[in-house]
Amino acid sequence: MWLVAAAVLCIVIWLGYEYYEHEAVQITEHTIPANGLMADRALCFCVISDLHNNKKHCEDKLLAKLKNCKPDAFLLCGDMVNKHKADNTAALHFIKKLTAIAPVFYSYGNHEMELKADKSEAWEQYISRLPAGCILLDNQAAELKNLAKNLLVCGLTLPECFYGKGALLTNEAWNY
Repeated sequence: MWLVAAAVLCIVIWLGYEYYEHEAVQITEHTIPANGLMADRALCFCVISDLHNNKKHCEDKLLAKLKNCKPDAFLLCGDMVNKHKADNTAALHFIKKLTAIAPVFYSYGNHEMELKADKSEAWEQYISRLPAGCILLDNQAAELKNLAKNLLVCGLTLPECFYGKGALLTNEAWNY
């Protein structure tokens, strides 16, 4: 009886954690001093990741909060798409709305990499529909010309061996 109760409790806790991880949107503010940055004023960047093409996360309420930050640019750190779906329209609409607010710099996450590898046609269609004002950075850098002198934003595409919850990195990863 104890084992059954413990198993049920573990399942409930696990399901609660999975729900929270996939449904919660967190907005955190950080101030990072950048001495020597050649800018006329303080800069504001909104860093966004792991929306996974979730319509709930891509809704106007989140966009309003982001717009209130008055960002100079959006930095998308991957997993805007869902690797299990060929249709990532919610992510595209969200990114289009972001570009109406500020420039968008988009680097890959594991979902983008897996979508590209497993559903290449869907990936090609997705990136072809990215709006103007969204710069996709695949091991590339782009200069933030209008914001500061010599300020680059970089998109680093990591090999698949770097991804995995709780996974220990192999020698292959460390030698990358």
